[in-house]
Amino acid sequence: MDNYFSEHIWEPIKGFLPRLAIAAAIIVIGMLIQYLVLKWMHKVLASRIDKTMHAFIRSATRIIIWIVIVLMAASSLGLDTGSLLAVLASAGVAIGLALKDSLSNIASGMLIIASKNFKSGDYIEMDGAAGSIDSVDLLYTTVNSVDNKRIIIPNSVLAGNIVTNYSHNDLRRVDMNFSIGYGDSILKAKEILRQIISAAPGALEDPEPLVEVMSHDASAVKLVTRVWCKKEDYWNIYFYMNEQVKLAFDREGITIPFNQVDVNLHNADKN
Repeated sequence: MDNYFSEHIWEPIKGFLPRLAIAAAIIVIGMLIQYLVLKWMHKVLASRIDKTMHAFIRSATRIIIWIVIVLMAASSLGLDTGSLLAVLASAGVAIGLALKDSLSNIASGMLIIASKNFKSGDYIEMDGAAGSIDSVDLLYTTVNSVDNKRIIIPNSVLAGNIVTNYSHNDLRRVDMNFSIGYGDSILKAKEILRQIISAAPGALEDPEPLVEVMSHDASAVKLVTRVWCKKEDYWNIYFYMNEQVKLAFDREGITIPFNQVDVNLHNADKN
């Protein structure tokens, strides 16, 4: 019994232990190398490339290193890596069909990075979701909304839909409409709007601001203003205009009409 145990159980285990130790060492050393490589990438690339591309490259590098570690550990255990790769390739087809959405997200993430239509910090809007891009990873893009909510968007959704990027260009135009009564002076109202625009912090003189009559509505004359500014000044001008126009119109006696509905009553003769 002792000879059987020694020959058929202990000896194979004893012969396998060195290979197991080597495989464990490969995994530990591989994890250390992965840590050092990712740390080096963060130190070298963080200041040279966009944060979005940096995060994507780190995610891809981490996966590649792990694949190399697994193959080297399997080889040290005496496994046929060629056969293992063939098995993984065959399994990859089935896995690819099961994970087609994930693979689509990875491919879309690569397209997003390559196209450079977005970068970290850009303010975007898509299907009612809006916020600043925090990062683009292998599968998802993370967006932070203005009220500090985290929005997770699959890369395939982001790449396959119409997205408005408010930060791509340096200048933005602030379009606003203001209504006055039919009894008020259009010329006076336009002059007030021009004065407010000229005093607005961040409003540009070139391109020239626009103040014109937009339409004659049922209860009011609608005036439109279009003011160009740097993208970071957009909301400051928007809030400034809303407040100052109301104050100036009240001060100068220009009315901002409510919507009105005329109701006509007719007496019907009773027979």
